[in-house]
Amino acid sequence: MKKLTVITMSVALSLGANYTFANEENLSSGIELGSALQQSDITSIMGNAKYASLPHSQSKALFYEFIEQTKQQNPHLSVEDIVSLIDNMPNGFQQGQMHALNQGSVSIQASYEVIRSQWNSLNTYEKALVVASPANAYITDITKDKAYTYTNNEYGFNGLGDESDAFRHAIWNALMSKYISEFWAYQFATAHEQKSQEELNKVARDGNLESEHQKMDLHNNKEGRDCWHWNDSIVYTSDDTLIERVRDKVKSNQRVTGQLYWLN
Repeated sequence: MKKLTVITMSVALSLGANYTFANEENLSSGIELGSALQQSDITSIMGNAKYASLPHSQSKALFYEFIEQTKQQNPHLSVEDIVSLIDNMPNGFQQGQMHALNQGSVSIQASYEVIRSQWNSLNTYEKALVVASPANAYITDITKDKAYTYTNNEYGFNGLGDESDAFRHAIWNALMSKYISEFWAYQFATAHEQKSQEELNKVARDGNLESEHQKMDLHNNKEGRDCWHWNDSIVYTSDDTLIERVRDKVKSNQRVTGQLYWLN
């Protein structure tokens, strides 16, 4: 696995693989994935009243059910091995694996191209987390959709490098903290921002360097997680409460702790 040339920390996966993250908090200690794992399966989550307000998607669920099924069929493999297995499933992925899924308890109607496209849209670090907990990853995906909706409700659009971008990242992290855990939100949001140095040196479509976007996003991700308090509960802390807390952070466009910032 290639080593990123940004500030890194070691993330010890519960099943043995080691990955490195760009670390927005300059920590040097490792963190363990296992303590944040969501043990429920996708079907249970979709039927759980606790997650009823989330925008469930059958098409998204099918992808994560595929990951679940692949793990069940290969219980002896580590997270790293499962990632490699799926990465290297060309024709066999389509003909063998899809056939096996259709014969199992999960009815997969999605095409090979759709599942392959979803898998390839993930970076190496995201793939490891998706494999480690498909259920957590499914909730992560649909809370992202909810974050886009809330941002559109707030601003009328979802921008890049602007105030709406800062708001979207913050509310997404707040929602992940609520519906999964703050720890998982930290891991996935940080994994999501990983890019090679070559990618970081590129200019984004808004004219800013990708490295500046990464710095902005990591900062706003953390501020969003801080909107979820130790005494909050998924039962009585509403999404509206989290939105209001994020709004409070938007009020000061400063690069200081406790506030969001944006580039444009």
